[in-house]
Amino acid sequence: MTKLSNVEKMWLTWYYGARTGNIAQSLHVPVYEYFRNDNLLSRHLLSSLWTRKILLTKRPD
Repeated sequence: MTKLSNVEKMWLTWYYGARTGNIAQSLHVPVYEYFRNDNLLSRHLLSSLWTRKILLTKRPD
């Protein structure tokens, strides 16, 4: 993770986008992208679980 103003930051998104990566790179913030092309319920449930996993495993010590 990258420290900005003494706060560790990360960018989580449920969509792959070139602009997201470019902006995150400009800000020197690591980006985590996850995309599912399932039905609405499955996509939101699994994406929410992925978000929780990333926050719990990549959080600062």
